Amino acid sequence: MGAAKQRCQNPAHPEFAHYGARGIEFRFETVEAGAQWVMDNLGLDRSRILDRSDNDGHYEPGNLRYATVHESLMNRRNTKL
Repeated sequence: MGAAKQRCQNPAHPEFAHYGARGIEFRFETVEAGAQWVMDNLGLDRSRILDRSDNDGHYEPGNLRYATVHESLMNRRNTKL
């Protein structure tokens, strides 16, 4: 959750252009509150990664899920040339 917050709020973060600059927000009051929401609603699954269900949505309750790496890669923006 700390990394997600940094990607959304820290312009010096290397991934900020793909998150915060696109308008993606970290909508939990604190990193701890986000982690607690995950534990209470999704549990702990170290075999998968935390992912946003809607790639254009925010880090917020209801838009987080656990996904395999493959599922996460399928939920990404694709540049069309």
